Amino acid sequence: MRAQLAAVCLVGAFLFAPGLCRGADLVVQGCNQLQPGEVGVREAIGDIGDTVSVAVTVNASHAIGAFVLDVDLPAPGLLTYVRTDRGNLTASWAVLGGHYFSASNQVRIGGFDATGIAAGSAGRLAYMVFVVAAAGTGAFGTSDLLDDLSTYVSCEDVHGTSHLTSTEWGSIKSLYRP
Repeated sequence: MRAQLAAVCLVGAFLFAPGLCRGADLVVQGCNQLQPGEVGVREAIGDIGDTVSVAVTVNASHAIGAFVLDVDLPAPGLLTYVRTDRGNLTASWAVLGGHYFSASNQVRIGGFDATGIAAGSAGRLAYMVFVVAAAGTGAFGTSDLLDDLSTYVSCEDVHGTSHLTSTEWGSIKSLYRP
């Protein structure tokens, strides 16, 4: 009986909700293997017109009271930058902001706070919010790590990016929406 019910649900999904079974228009890979002393960017998945939130993460090997970093975006025109929001590690920071540079297709994120982030903390520095502008694929990267991140390394440079495919993740892309 369960097998028959599953078959009916599967056929119904194809007939009545084909969008649920196809992959996403945009899949941008990020790094998910964050080790101490690394900064990384998670993946973005969505369809054209979707608003997606992408986490910038850190695993603090020492205290962080101020930082600047550049997030390298995939091919120009895939994502439209909207804003940068605070992460769980910077929720009470005095200053945190982001700025999109079209010439280099990067978002620069920076901030400072007197209490900072304690050594041994791991989590989100910030969330970058984008609108998916076009279909495609690519990968995020991090570069120009400054201030208290000057001795850190890019997670993407050390571990590479995740191997996501549109069909694997298209059905759960709603998890990545803000």
